[in-house]
Amino acid sequence: MQSVQVVRLNTLRAAISFLDEYALIVPDIAGSGARHRLVAIVREIEALERVQAERTAVLRNATAQIQMLRRTLLVQHMAPIASIARMDKDRLPKTTALRMPRGNPETSNLLNAANRMMGAAGGEWSKLFVDAGLHTDFATRMNEVIVRTKEVMTEATVASWHRRYATKELAIKLAEARRIVDVLSTMLRGVADREGIPLTKWDVVKRVSAGTSSARRLKSGEQESAGPTLLTSGTSEGVESAA
Repeated sequence: MQSVQVVRLNTLRAAISFLDEYALIVPDIAGSGARHRLVAIVREIEALERVQAERTAVLRNATAQIQMLRRTLLVQHMAPIASIARMDKDRLPKTTALRMPRGNPETSNLLNAANRMMGAAGGEWSKLFVDAGLHTDFATRMNEVIVRTKEVMTEATVASWHRRYATKELAIKLAEARRIVDVLSTMLRGVADREGIPLTKWDVVKRVSAGTSSARRLKSGEQESAGPTLLTSGTSEGVESAA
C-alpha cells in the first residue's frame, strides 16, 4: 500500500476510535448508520490493501523469474545453437531462424525467435547439433524454458490486472470514506458545544483523510502508480501478453 493510502487509512481508523471514545456522550452519532458504513469501508480498504500488496509481491517475483529465464534461454540454449549453425553453415539451409536475435528484444519477440530456432534446429538437422555437442534432447529442454516463461508472463499479467483494480478501488473507497467523515463531522459540530466534544481533536483526526483527488484522477483515466513494473526485457517494459 502506498504511503499516502496508509496515512489516510490510519486516519479513518483514528476517526472510528474517536467516536468509540465519546460513544457515551454522543451515542446517536457513535451508533449511527454513517459510523457503521465507515467501519465497513475501512474493512474493505484493508482487504484491498492486502490484494495490492500480494499482487505487488507476485509481480516482483515474476520480474526476477523472467529475467532469469530470458538469460537461460539466450545463454544456455539459443547461443550454442547459433554458434553451431555458424560453424556448419555450409551444411545447413540458409535461414534467419538459426541466428541470435538482435539487440534486446521484448520477451514475447524473444520467445517467438526461440520457437523458430528450436523448430529449425530440432527437426531434420537435430543430429548435426547433437554431434556438435548439444544434449540429445536439447529441443525439449529449450521448449521447457519457453513454456515456463509464458506461464510466468501469464501469472504476471493476471497479477497486474488485480493490482490495478485494487489500486483503483482503494482510491474510490477512500473518497467515499471521506464523504462519510464529512457527514460525521457535521453531526459532531451540531452537538459539540452542548456535549463538550473537543472539535480541535476531531479536526486533527479527520484532516488528512481526503481521498477525492485520487479518485477523480482515476475516473478521468489517469493511472496511479502502484508499485514495481514488470520487466520483460533488459529495459523497462510493461507487462506483456503471454500469447
